[in-house]
Amino acid sequence: MASRRVDADHRKSRHGSYAKVGQAANPPWPGAGPVAAFGNVPFVVAVILVLIWVPAIFPTGALLSRRWRILVWIIVAAGIGSCGSPILGPGQTGDALAALGAIAFGVSFIAGLTSVGIRYRRGSPVERQQTKWFIAATVLAVILAQLAFLITVFGVLLLTVALVAQPVAIGIAVLRYRLYAIDRIVSRTLAYILITAVLAMLYVAVVLVLRAAVGGLIGDGSAEVVISTLVVAALFQRVRSRIQSSVDHRFDRRRYDAERTSTSFSEQLRDEVHLDTVAGGLLAAVGSSLAPTTSNLWLRRRVPGRR
Repeated sequence: MASRRVDADHRKSRHGSYAKVGQAANPPWPGAGPVAAFGNVPFVVAVILVLIWVPAIFPTGALLSRRWRILVWIIVAAGIGSCGSPILGPGQTGDALAALGAIAFGVSFIAGLTSVGIRYRRGSPVERQQTKWFIAATVLAVILAQLAFLITVFGVLLLTVALVAQPVAIGIAVLRYRLYAIDRIVSRTLAYILITAVLAMLYVAVVLVLRAAVGGLIGDGSAEVVISTLVVAALFQRVRSRIQSSVDHRFDRRRYDAERTSTSFSEQLRDEVHLDTVAGGLLAAVGSSLAPTTSNLWLRRRVPGRR
């Protein structure tokens, strides 16, 4: 009888945590109570650091102002409430700590998001780009984490990418390596999502219209598919250019302005013959599109008798 109970406890241990199985065992396993009480402390600390503290101090490494120091005490209250309620167990005090932890966690989470928004609004162009990297990585991590639980085949890979997305974005923001590439990444991602959606709807619409109009008069249905594919292929470049220009205008403004400046300068250069005017226009185009700290133009003068 005792051996059967041990075997049952062993089978349960393979499907549950040590604390849960150990507390349910008879007799209880050694240390199961303390493990159950303190087991969620690392998880609570990790969640507070990732979801609250890092957004509150990113990218400068400090809070917005002295007034924001109260956030530290709210975070401490959230940690004490979330970690203390399991230790005390069910009861009046434990329930009060749990309520305190939930309220403090919600307030501090909202404060962290508010800090990110304030930094983006008040920050310099560099800080805005750093904030964009952080927000994009956070959104990507949330999406991939949800997909990891829905897609079992690539779940581990998606969850790994979700876990490393924020550290990679923070590294790019701190080192400022390809910092301004985030605008291009966002614009390209949105553009190709919209292009795919528009072309898919167009393809389905053409197929349905052809089937409703001609029925089965032109074959077994494969003709409608071929015609729809040709229509989508013919409209691909026009749809892509329209959507890409619209997205760049809103999300990749630097590239959009740079293309407009270069196009305007090329049109001006066709009719201009005065060298000083061309040089001034070139420097102005470079300054408005690339925004360098300094710009100079060196022209080599021809020496008589040399080629």
